[in-house]
Amino acid sequence: MKLFRSIVPFLLLLLSFAGTAQTVQNDASPSDSPIIFNVVIENEDGSWGHGYIKSNGEVIAEPQFYSAWEFKNGMARVKIMDKTSYYTSYIDTNGVLLKQKFGWLSHEFTPDGLCMVRDYETEKWGFINKKGEYVIKPRFDEVEDFSEGLARVKVDGKYGYVDYDGKMVVKPQFDIAEDFSEGLALVIIDTDEWQRKIYYIDKAGNYVSEAQFWAWFCHGLAVVMVDGKYGFIDKTENMVLEPQFDFAPIYVNGFFIVCKNNKYYGLVDTTGKIIFEPQSFVKPIFHEGYALISTSECYNPYNFYAPPIPCNYGFIDKTGKIVIKPQFGKAYDFCNGFSNIYNRRYELHGFINKKGDLVIPYQFKEAKDFSENGLAAVRLDDKWGYIDTTGKFVIEPKFQYAGSFRNGMARVETNDKKWGYIDMTGKYLQLYNDYVGEFQNGFATFHKNEKVGIIDTTGKIIIEPKYDRISW
Repeated sequence: MKLFRSIVPFLLLLLSFAGTAQTVQNDASPSDSPIIFNVVIENEDGSWGHGYIKSNGEVIAEPQFYSAWEFKNGMARVKIMDKTSYYTSYIDTNGVLLKQKFGWLSHEFTPDGLCMVRDYETEKWGFINKKGEYVIKPRFDEVEDFSEGLARVKVDGKYGYVDYDGKMVVKPQFDIAEDFSEGLALVIIDTDEWQRKIYYIDKAGNYVSEAQFWAWFCHGLAVVMVDGKYGFIDKTENMVLEPQFDFAPIYVNGFFIVCKNNKYYGLVDTTGKIIFEPQSFVKPIFHEGYALISTSECYNPYNFYAPPIPCNYGFIDKTGKIVIKPQFGKAYDFCNGFSNIYNRRYELHGFINKKGDLVIPYQFKEAKDFSENGLAAVRLDDKWGYIDTTGKFVIEPKFQYAGSFRNGMARVETNDKKWGYIDMTGKYLQLYNDYVGEFQNGFATFHKNEKVGIIDTTGKIIIEPKYDRISW
């Protein structure tokens, strides 16, 4: 039996990492399906009431719930006050509320239409469908959500696995078990107080191999910890990269981000090869084929006593090659073909292309990334305007504030403290006396008399301003 070296209680997650960039993710155009808004009012007693309204004006539920979550897979989780106690249930897009009361509900239904619940009376666990009917009857002491077609369950102190029909595919026999990942699951059988055997099993419950490490696979590799350092093994448990990293590597956009000396970041590919030695003071995450790196630190100009901050920014490609030499005081991820860069000496922004050419010289006090329409909001002295990719002002700097274009519109603040939206020609859609939000999926919030409503990209009022909060 191989030695069991350590148990590492982490999962490798597919992360969406924003980093330090100002990258603007332009919203998609409005879909044909109505957006569902979560609307909130404050009651006279100071409590909050949550409800739902569709973007076509259809009311799903008036603000009546103690709390409410967003819709996922056609259902939304709501918390309801019932006399002197609370219970949690689900509501569908037609406003139909599940009648059953459950001791506990999962935060969302799976794409397969199942939700794990704890029965209110028996306190046993099972799975329901979107009608609130038990698809798998509550007979388990513990359950976990389905992973690769099987759900981990606990019966009489032992773990096994069931399929979508509730059939026990792998009988409960393990003292510790994990979800399936890339066709394998880790399990432990205690032989006595001081001995435990660790195995990988397949989906039929067959023992594939005895395990030396407690690790989960992600894209063919698993992260393991030995003597406080992290490395990588393959599915045969061969060490493909010796433990040498300080933090558990995370998988982002096709690569594992690794760290040495608690501050230098590098990249490992899915074969276990180091493509970029840990030397960057920021995490290299790829956007548009390039990843931002920083190769030195400098003092914080706003606080001399603060810790140093990354500087000397450049870019690498997916082979780990430095394609734009680290030379910028500050830089941001590429967005629509350009990177917003900052000169610390002159405290001005400019833009480079993917060749590293300074195509728009340093001249702006502030700058946002280029939107898909080829315009970027910039501040010249104390006014905001919009430039094209040649650096020419398309909309002259005249605003107190200017946001990035979304859904063809941009949010601005005028000199007389009014808020509104402009199109690409600078024409106002409409002006409001109070604050307005950014467009998202074709809709934006606006305020009137301290209440919130919703408009579309034509300025049409979709929801009258009568709520205290609206989100979607």
